[in-house]
Amino acid sequence: MKTPEIPANEPARLLKLAEYGVLDTPRETAFDSLVALAANLADVPIALVAFVDAHRVWFKARLGLDVVEQPRELSFCAHVVATEVPLIVPDTLLDERFRDHPMVLNPPHLRFYVGMPLRTPDGFVLGTLCVLDVKPRTLTAAQRDLLRMLAHLAMDELEMRRQGHLLRSRQHALQSDLRHTSDEASRLASILSNAAVAIIETTPDGVIREFNPAAERMLGYTAAEVVGRHSPMIFHDPAELAARANELTVELGVPVQPNFEAFRARVERGMRDEHEWTWLSKDGRRVPVHLSLSARRDVAGQVAGYMGIASDQTARKEAEAKLRQHSAVLQLGSDVARAFTKNGTLQQRLQSCAEAMVTNLDAAFARIWTLDEAQDLLELRASAGQYTHLDGPHSRAPVGKFKIGTIAKSRLPHLTNAVLDDPEVSDREWAQREGMVSFAGYPMLMGERVVGVLAMFARHPLSPTVLEALGVVAANAAVWIDRERPEPERGDRTRPSGALGQRS
Repeated sequence: MKTPEIPANEPARLLKLAEYGVLDTPRETAFDSLVALAANLADVPIALVAFVDAHRVWFKARLGLDVVEQPRELSFCAHVVATEVPLIVPDTLLDERFRDHPMVLNPPHLRFYVGMPLRTPDGFVLGTLCVLDVKPRTLTAAQRDLLRMLAHLAMDELEMRRQGHLLRSRQHALQSDLRHTSDEASRLASILSNAAVAIIETTPDGVIREFNPAAERMLGYTAAEVVGRHSPMIFHDPAELAARANELTVELGVPVQPNFEAFRARVERGMRDEHEWTWLSKDGRRVPVHLSLSARRDVAGQVAGYMGIASDQTARKEAEAKLRQHSAVLQLGSDVARAFTKNGTLQQRLQSCAEAMVTNLDAAFARIWTLDEAQDLLELRASAGQYTHLDGPHSRAPVGKFKIGTIAKSRLPHLTNAVLDDPEVSDREWAQREGMVSFAGYPMLMGERVVGVLAMFARHPLSPTVLEALGVVAANAAVWIDRERPEPERGDRTRPSGALGQRS
C-alpha cells in the first residue's frame, strides 16, 4: 500500500481548513442530503464528505460507513489532497497503491473509489466528496460531472457560512469601536469623514445635523441637500416605519407614531435600538442596512440629539440568499432521491419531482415531458404549482418547436431572466399578466439519447445554480424513464432517434 504524499502547501492548507471551523462539528441535514444524493447518482452504497486534517481524515457526512474518522495514511481521500485532482479507481485490486489496503483485503472489502476535490476559492484542497463500492465498476461521464458539481455545492455551502461569519464579526467590531469613540469630540470629525459606515446625527426633534461621506455614497444625497432640511424619514420605507411603530407600541406599552418617534422611542428611555431597515436612495435603489441608534446627552443628562450608525447589508443579504439557494438545491436533490425510492408508477415519481422543483426552487410551476421517439414528440407527464393539468397546447410539443422542443433538439440547458423579451415564449400576454420573469429548462439524457425535458417558470430571477439543480433532477429522472423503455432498447446509449440523431 502506498502512503499518500504530503502536499507542498500543507501548513497553509491546514490553516485554511481551520478557518472554516468545520472539523468535529455535528452532523447537518444539508451535508447528509448531499451524500445521499451522491450515492444515488452513482448507484453505490457508500458516500462521504471528508476533510483531511494533519493526522486524520474526518467525515462531516457519511452514508454506508460507521466510522467517523480514520488515520490519514490509510485514507484514499488523502491521495486526492496530495494530487489536487479527482481520483478514480475502477478496481482497487488492480491498483498497486491500494491492492493491499486493509479496507480492501478486509471488510468492507472496498473495490471502487471516486474522490472529487473540495477546493476553496483560493485553490486549497481541504478534502473530498467521494463515493465507494464493494465491487469494481465505472462511472459515465455524466455521473462524473454531477459528482464534480456536488463537490462544488458542498464547498459553496461552507464558503457561504465562512463569509457570513466574517461579515458579522467585522460589523460587530466596527460598531463596538464606533460606540466607544462617538462621545469623544476630538475624534468625531475624523470618524464622520472616514468611516466606512453611514453616520447620521440629528437634533432632538429629528432634523439632520451631520451626514457623513459614507451616508452620501450609500443614499445618493449630498450633505447640503439634507442637513438642516430633512428628517431621516426621507429615505425610510413608510410601510417599514409603520410596522416598526406598531412593534414598539406593543413592546413599550405606549402609542408610538410612525414618524421620528419610532426612531427615538427606545433610546430616549435609555435602551439600545438596533434594527434592520430598508433605506431608499435618491435614485430609487433599496439598500438593506443594520442601523444602531443612540442618544447624545449634554452635561445635565438631557438628550442633545440622536446618532445613527448604519452598515450596508447588501453583501450579507446576497451571501445569505446564496446560502439559502444552495441549501434549497441540496434539499431538492434529497427530495428527488426520495421520490425515486418510493413505490409507485413512473408518472407518480415524475410528479413528485415536479412538486419538489416548485417547493425548493420557488417556481411558479414546473413540468416534465418524456420523449415519444417514434413520433419525435414530447409528451407532458407531470405538472405542479400554478398548473397541474396535463392537457392543453403544450401537452404534446414537437421536437424543435417551442422552448421545450428547442432544448430537446439542442440537448443543451437554457436559462433566461427576461421571459418577456424571449422570442420563443409563444404567449407573452400570458407571461406579462402572470408576472413571469424567468424560465429554466434542462434536457434529460441517457448518454447521447434524449429521453425528455424538464422546465420551470418563476416570478423572480434565477441564478445559474438553478441549472445545476435541474441537472441533478434530470439525471435521476432520465435513469427511471430509460428503465420504462422496452427491454431491447434499454441501455442503448448510442442509437439516435428521429430528429435527435444529430446535434443542432
